[in-house]
Amino acid sequence: NKNNVKIFNVDESGDVTMGGHGLVAFPRPAYESNWTAVSLGGNATLTHNLGHNSGNYVVDIICKDTEVGGRDIHASSYSSTEWRNLTNSQITIHRAAGDLTCDLIKIRIWMYQY
Repeated sequence: NKNNVKIFNVDESGDVTMGGHGLVAFPRPAYESNWTAVSLGGNATLTHNLGHNSGNYVVDIICKDTEVGGRDIHASSYSSTEWRNLTNSQITIHRAAGDLTCDLIKIRIWMYQY
């Protein structure tokens, strides 16, 4: 930090040690879309261009229901919106014709390696 105090260190093996008090790391997605409208029964294709093996992606869909004040919900919990056709550069989101909760969607993609 600005006082030359070590907050955390990553060694050559990838092990992390922390020197700061109360430090919490929060993982960031490799890709996060803007809020995107998806019509009832429609699709939206988003370009992420991550370029790696899509089998190593973890996808999170967050919905915004504009009818009830814009609350955010995770798609798998309350809606019938799902991702399809995930590639190393794009993802397609499908919103069922009867879905009433996903007026807007946001996609987050994390990558992992074995």
